[in-house]
Amino acid sequence: MVFLCESALAKDTHDLRRPFAVWPPYSLEARGFRNGDLIMYSQPRFLQGILPFQGVGMTEPVSLSEKLSYVVPIGKRSQLLYLRAGNSTTELISLIILRDGKPMRYFPIGAKADTHVSLAVVEDLLSETRLDVQLAAPAGVSGFVVVDIGIVEI
Repeated sequence: MVFLCESALAKDTHDLRRPFAVWPPYSLEARGFRNGDLIMYSQPRFLQGILPFQGVGMTEPVSLSEKLSYVVPIGKRSQLLYLRAGNSTTELISLIILRDGKPMRYFPIGAKADTHVSLAVVEDLLSETRLDVQLAAPAGVSGFVVVDIGIVEI
């Protein structure tokens, strides 16, 4: 844990050439401080595409594409932030996000409709966690789904 005096965090008084109260004595650069600002070491990741599908039943989801898979890199963690999706068919479909092969979230999308879900409950996805996106649609229904999933990698 790093403890900084208040003046160290004030933008107008912070100067890296001047010593100030830091304990334990770690480098401020290594802890993410530079010129009074906290640097975030995060990267956005996106699973996106306009993909064709053929429904085989609402209880039998199928994978859409390998493009809609993501594995959290070793030494990182990630969080699923939002999902936007659109359905070109005249039937209800559902996108299912799998976490290591098990359903994590269900997103129903109405007929000829779209959805935008900003996730209020965000959980950490630890290193080597695999996310996959599947689609469930009534048997015989075919169309296109537009998918945009936002993930932050920390």
